[in-house]
Amino acid sequence: MRMEQLNLPFCVLYETQERLIEESIRLARSVHAKCTLLGYSKDWRSFLLWCAANNQEPLPAAESTLKLYVTDMLCRGHKIGTARHHCYGIVHYHRMANHPSPYTREILMILRGAQRLRGEQPRQKTPINIENLRQMLRNLVLPDPWKTRDRALLLLGFSTALRRSNIVGLDLADIEFTEAGLLVHVRREKQDQAGIGRTIGIPPGQAAETCPLHAIKDWLRIRGDRPGPLLLAISAGRNPLWRRLNPNTVGEVVKRAAESIGLDPGCYAGHSLRAGFVTEALPVIGEILTARHTGHRSLQTLKRYMREENPFEANACAALGL
Repeated sequence: MRMEQLNLPFCVLYETQERLIEESIRLARSVHAKCTLLGYSKDWRSFLLWCAANNQEPLPAAESTLKLYVTDMLCRGHKIGTARHHCYGIVHYHRMANHPSPYTREILMILRGAQRLRGEQPRQKTPINIENLRQMLRNLVLPDPWKTRDRALLLLGFSTALRRSNIVGLDLADIEFTEAGLLVHVRREKQDQAGIGRTIGIPPGQAAETCPLHAIKDWLRIRGDRPGPLLLAISAGRNPLWRRLNPNTVGEVVKRAAESIGLDPGCYAGHSLRAGFVTEALPVIGEILTARHTGHRSLQTLKRYMREENPFEANACAALGL
């Protein structure tokens, strides 16, 4: 279609085209989560510094350059997973600049060989079991409103089995009380980058002290019904700041609760809530229902969350009746 047929001035068409170009760039960048892009940026800066110190061209980088970089990282004691994630960041910047990826099969074989020789196991935080959780809730020594908020955070985090970023990412509008229990609407999470979302159902607890619904209602009486983040930061003046909690706060609350019952806080983190739910749920309801609740798409990944504390519980050999 010719410009005169559109019956619009050239400047209007030009401005419209400029806005469309800007919007297309914004949409393309939204493929990755913000935290992912921040990680890629950090990895890329490390690669740039290494290339400058070793007289190597970073962009486009040759396969030999990345091979040396990965080998150097491993020789300096970095974890295999760290080296792999650095490669992902380097590949991202090459793709953004329309350059071919230097991450070849040979580099992949280096990482696999290192894994075979080292036998590295992923660092996993200790799960919080039901008995741990009950003791933690009884030993919350902070005054209100911190105590009420932390109780709601611990029970909501355990019962939903959400990651810490999703726990603090919930808004008041994302929860709904029904006759059957509490509905938690998760708008986006790690395994749902497209933002399709899902809903988690939380029934009332059998005991008042461990009932997530009671804990959240108690917190809402302090928080109020103002729209915004569900869990709030609290100032020294005992009033909510109407600021969303930092994901690191979840870990701080868990560590403080673990220490209050005599556990080593260094072994626990925000992820202990999710790992604890999976560890408790798998032997009881099985893989399919557990994965449905946690949002896992891979059963293999789900099983990594389960930490076997007692190998004689739900023991297959014992079931054979030898």
